[in-house]
Amino acid sequence: MREAGDTVTTVSARGVPPVRIGRWAVHGAFPAAGLWLLVTYPDLNHMYMHGGMHFWLIRGAAVLSLGVAILPLRAARVHRDMRLILVSPVFQSNSGFLG
Repeated sequence: MREAGDTVTTVSARGVPPVRIGRWAVHGAFPAAGLWLLVTYPDLNHMYMHGGMHFWLIRGAAVLSLGVAILPLRAARVHRDMRLILVSPVFQSNSGFLG
């Protein structure tokens, strides 16, 4: 039974709030819109060849991936959760591949 001060939130059929579904829809729409833009206007897609910049861009992505790999590993130790320990090697392997 609800009390007088309780708030009611709308939930979809599967138990997920509509705001969360909308957020995922927006995040999925951005890459699709970018792909549509490049397919519609191919002259926007230009080639950028600069060896030094490419090296540092990939090196930065590797360092970022390694940083993201360390975060779930630390959280797994604190929470003693094996699932987080299994997530960390995914980012570590991405870092090793890039770096």
